[in-house]
Amino acid sequence: MQLIIGLFSLTGFILTLSLFIYGMVKGKRRKVLDRLKSMVDDESEQADVDVEPMSVPFYDRAIMPIFIAIGDFFARLTPRRIGSSIEEKMWLAGYTDKNRINKFFTIQSIWFIALPAIVGMVLYLAQMPSRRIWLLVILTAVFSIIFPYFRINSRIMARQESIRSDLPNAIDLLVVSVEAGLAFDMAVEKVIEKISGPLAQEFGYTLNEIRMGKTRGTAFRELGIRTKVDELASFTGAIIQADQLGVNIGSVLRIQSDAMRVKRRQFIEEASMKAPVKMLFPLVFFVLPSIFVVILGPAIINLIKIFTGMG
Repeated sequence: MQLIIGLFSLTGFILTLSLFIYGMVKGKRRKVLDRLKSMVDDESEQADVDVEPMSVPFYDRAIMPIFIAIGDFFARLTPRRIGSSIEEKMWLAGYTDKNRINKFFTIQSIWFIALPAIVGMVLYLAQMPSRRIWLLVILTAVFSIIFPYFRINSRIMARQESIRSDLPNAIDLLVVSVEAGLAFDMAVEKVIEKISGPLAQEFGYTLNEIRMGKTRGTAFRELGIRTKVDELASFTGAIIQADQLGVNIGSVLRIQSDAMRVKRRQFIEEASMKAPVKMLFPLVFFVLPSIFVVILGPAIINLIKIFTGMG
């Protein structure tokens, strides 16, 4: 039994170590190759492009297809409702490509194979009992399945917070651009040029949808639904209403800018009011005991010496 655990762990450990070393050595090269591959894929829709199979790196030819196949297998086994929920979460986290759900299961399969193998290898080398090794390996496998969900949720929260923090500046740029004489679509394009991050990506996607034939109201309504950020949904609702009623877009943007600044100020004030309450527990459990030890420690030692001397 220990020999089987050792062979399984050694295989997974060597595979994981190879992936890690390859990622460190070839990381920048892979980014360039991915960008070139995306350009080739875009051009292949218009013309057939023949790629020599051996020109593709060994990592893409031999290693990644295994994990991709495992990810596709898990994706097919997943119920449609859960798959659509994962796909929506991947979109909210910033993964906008078409096969994002397969990418999620591919990453999950890498964690599921690599992490238990590493833990099993370390415990096997430490000569722990086989039952304990199997228990810890199973717990690690469960953790490796759950961890990608927590990672996706943390990326969603970080992305939404980035959108909230960039939205006031973006609205200010829109106000300046519209009041300078630019059309609203051109003002949005100017904002995309000046800022970066998730908000610029979402604005760019919305602008592309408008150029492909969607109405401005539909595109901005989908923007508010797609990001699930209340402030952005309120802003897009005002833009849609102004577009439907024929109101001057500049005045609407000015009102939205002021309202967004007020909301941001209220959020900062609320966070500052919560700070003393959040500081209470670290203060009571970590700071005050150390202070008591420093202040009362010498006195307690002297009292112990006095009482022991009296005895």
